[in-house]
Amino acid sequence: YKRHYSWAVPTEELFNAIRGCGPFLEIGSGIGYWAHEMRLHGLSVTATDSLPRNPQYFEKDSSLWIQDILVMDAVEAVKKIPRPALLVSWPSYSEDWAYKALMEFKGRYVVYVGEGDGGCMANDAFHEELHGNWTEVKEILIPQWPGLHDCAWLYERVVVLDPQGIV
Repeated sequence: YKRHYSWAVPTEELFNAIRGCGPFLEIGSGIGYWAHEMRLHGLSVTATDSLPRNPQYFEKDSSLWIQDILVMDAVEAVKKIPRPALLVSWPSYSEDWAYKALMEFKGRYVVYVGEGDGGCMANDAFHEELHGNWTEVKEILIPQWPGLHDCAWLYERVVVLDPQGIV
């Protein structure tokens, strides 16, 4: 099931929590399952992945959930496709691409799906950035595969005013 669908399964509660934050840019979309589900629920999303047709993502007899996944790395995607909301679901463990993309992202919202600090997603710098410069708006429980401890979080960028009140 993980290969055909996703490491994480979205819910109606999640879609309702993020409605109004988009349109979304999904980085690391894999086979596009989340983008497919988001679109079915009326959310606008552009899906990107550096290798969306890599055989590790899907079995030979399966197909991609959506056919319009843009092939580009995460940093390139946030630079070229400005959106108010970024979706990062299950970023690669100990790799820095999610962190680098987050640092380049100029939008207001981040939806992060994965395990929290110390979990098997992203790197420490990614989690430190979320906790340091973003406000957790909502934690949304999602179904979990056996042995996993993932969740979804909606974050909003912390706005810092200078002494003159200018952002």
